[in-house]
Amino acid sequence: MNGDFSVWERTESGLVVPAPQILVPKHMREPERPIIRAVDLFCGCGGFSLGMQQAGIDVVAAVEWEPNAAVTYLANLGSARGCAVSYVGDGDRGRFAKTLKKLKLTDGWIGQHNPDKSGSGCRAMIIGDVAQVDAETIQEALGALNCRTPIDLVFGGPPCQGFSRAGKQDPTDARNNLVLEFVRIADDLGADTFVMENVPPLMTESKFRPLFNALVKRANDAGFDVVANVLDAANYGVPQRRRRTFVVGTRGKAEGRFQFPIPTHWCFGSGATSSGKRRRWNMEPNDQARELKRKALRKEQRKARKRGRK
Repeated sequence: MNGDFSVWERTESGLVVPAPQILVPKHMREPERPIIRAVDLFCGCGGFSLGMQQAGIDVVAAVEWEPNAAVTYLANLGSARGCAVSYVGDGDRGRFAKTLKKLKLTDGWIGQHNPDKSGSGCRAMIIGDVAQVDAETIQEALGALNCRTPIDLVFGGPPCQGFSRAGKQDPTDARNNLVLEFVRIADDLGADTFVMENVPPLMTESKFRPLFNALVKRANDAGFDVVANVLDAANYGVPQRRRRTFVVGTRGKAEGRFQFPIPTHWCFGSGATSSGKRRRWNMEPNDQARELKRKALRKEQRKARKRGRK
């Protein structure tokens, strides 16, 4: 039966008529959101991937060197319908097997804590050094489950030990160069976008400026338009100060479309005062004026107390 309606119903008289439907004009319809498929480099236990999945992005593959972190990732974010685990070298296979034996894991543990049983989640985990991984390595792992697919987004947080103020901040640390490997893999996979997270000194300190410039140049040579900024998680509703550098590259259909989000919260102070008291932070924008009034009132109260002691 032909017609503009896809749903039909039979009346009491036996006449088949179109079922009543709400017709929404085409220009008012919600556009269908395209599926964005992504790869997580330096995935760790999966915090970055979890955020991407909550944003509606399909994280199909991940790369990690540390076996214990990879096990945690796979148990929580691996596809419940199966995930291929591949290894860069024989040593990586042995380290992962040793970890599974130590944890006494048997079949069925991958994806056991993933609430989505539809088959979404990581379908390929590569254990090993990112510097020895290329696009074909990732696609071969996906091919083991017939899941080869174009990659739209590459994201991750390369090791920060060489940049962090909590460490030696050594410009010669070999791990620093992994930020360049990150861009290489994003280019090899043909992704239109990459998102890299790291500590602020990567972008803000002069000793790391040559490396940061090399990162941007390599991305530009690959056709990426690069923007970077240091964001504070407390400015976006997280109840802690956590400043991080974000480097975002876009090209092709995504080029020039990215802008960093406007903060949703305001922060005052740096956390702890010299007296050990905690400063107020993570307030809604509308609370800013109220907080300034409180500060002015406290200042006047201190002055009044001093006058009273004289």
